Amino acid sequence: MRRLISLFLVLLCLASPVLAETDSPAEQNTYIHSVLGYSLTPPDGWLLLDESIVTSMMNDLSDGKGVISDQQLRSFYAQLNGTLVTIAFLQDGSLNLVIGPEDFGVDTDIETLAPAILASLSASLSSFNRLTWTDSGSIVTFGNTDFLRIAVSYEIQGQPMSAVQYIAAHDGIGYYLAFTSGGGEAAPLSMDEIEEAAIPFLESFSPPEAREKVTVPYMHADHGYGMSIPEDWLVIDRESIITILDQVEKDEFTFADPRMPAQWAARLKDHNIMMAIKTGGMANINVVTELAGADEDIHSLAPFYKKAVQNNFSAYDDVEFQDSGSIICIGETEFLRVSARLKSNSIPLHISQYIACKNGTVYCITLTCNASTFTTDIMEAIARPFLESFRMPEA
Repeated sequence: MRRLISLFLVLLCLASPVLAETDSPAEQNTYIHSVLGYSLTPPDGWLLLDESIVTSMMNDLSDGKGVISDQQLRSFYAQLNGTLVTIAFLQDGSLNLVIGPEDFGVDTDIETLAPAILASLSASLSSFNRLTWTDSGSIVTFGNTDFLRIAVSYEIQGQPMSAVQYIAAHDGIGYYLAFTSGGGEAAPLSMDEIEEAAIPFLESFSPPEAREKVTVPYMHADHGYGMSIPEDWLVIDRESIITILDQVEKDEFTFADPRMPAQWAARLKDHNIMMAIKTGGMANINVVTELAGADEDIHSLAPFYKKAVQNNFSAYDDVEFQDSGSIICIGETEFLRVSARLKSNSIPLHISQYIACKNGTVYCITLTCNASTFTTDIMEAIARPFLESFRMPEA
C-alpha cells in the first residue's frame, strides 16, 4: 500500500491545468481504463487524463487543437508515464481527483482491509502540517460499491488544503479515488462540498469483471503432500531452486537481494522444506514435515506442538499472541493453529502456524506477513486457499 499512498501524496500538490480561453473540456462519456478495466462517468466540466489520453492530446497539440499548453502536457506525461494512475480536474480549478490501483494481495471486502489501510495512510499523512481528520475511516455506499472514506485538512507550504479519499476493493485490487481542494486564492472546499462533487464518480464507478483465479497444482516430490498455489506466488523447493539459479545466472530472474537464491539453495539442501513467496514479497508460506507416532493425530499432538510453537515465538520481541493454540477445521483437514504478532530485528511480523498430522507424519505450514500491512483477518484470508486445498498423502 505504501507505493500508491506515496504517489497519492505527490499528486495532492498538482495544480489544475490552465485551459485555453476559447475551449473547455468536452462533455465526458463513460470513462473505461484501458488496462485496469474499471469504468465511471464524470459529470460535465471535468477533464480526465491518463497516460494514453495525454499522449493523444500531445498529438492534437501539434495540430493546433489542444486545450492545455505543451509545457503542462509534458509535465503530466512525465508524472503519468509508466503508471496506471488517472488524474482529473474540475474546470474552475477548485477540485482535483487522483484514481489509482493497489494490489492488496488478498481478495476480501473493504471493511476487512480498512484497519491496515488506515494504519498505512495515517503513518504517511503524519508529516503534514496542521493535519486534522474530518473522517478517520467510515464505510459508505454509493451505487453498488462500498467505499472506505477518509477525509483530512492540512497545509502544504502554508496553503490550506482538504482531501477526501474513497477506497473500494474488488477481486484483490484496491481502487483509490482521492479528491483534493485548495492551494489557490479561494478557501478549500469542505468535506461535504467535495462529496457532493464526488457523488457522480462514486455512483457510476464500476469495477472490472472478476479475474479468473488461476492456481497451479503443487505436489512435493519426496513427501507427496499437495496444495494449490496462486499463479503470482513463486514456489521454491529442492527441484525449483535449480531452475531459479539457472535463470539468475542468465539474468532472466532478479532479486532485490542477489544473495537470496544461494541462501535458499543452502537451506533446501539440508531441510525438507517447501517455500512460496507472494510477488512483491508481501507474504511467504513454507511447509516442513517431520515424523510422529503411527497412531498419533493432531488432537493427541496438540499439547506438545502448542507449547513448542509458543516457545519458538517467545524468542522474538514484543510477542502478542492472537491464537495461543486452537483446533480448527479448514477444507477436509484439522489444524492446530498458533498465531502471533511480534518483532524480528525491529520489523513487525504476523506469523501463523497451522499443524496437521496424518499417517505418522506432521505437516507444519507457516505463513509470515508484515504486521504493519496485514491484519489478523487479512492473514486468515491469505492462508485459507492454501489450507483448503492442502492434501496429505494416503498411507
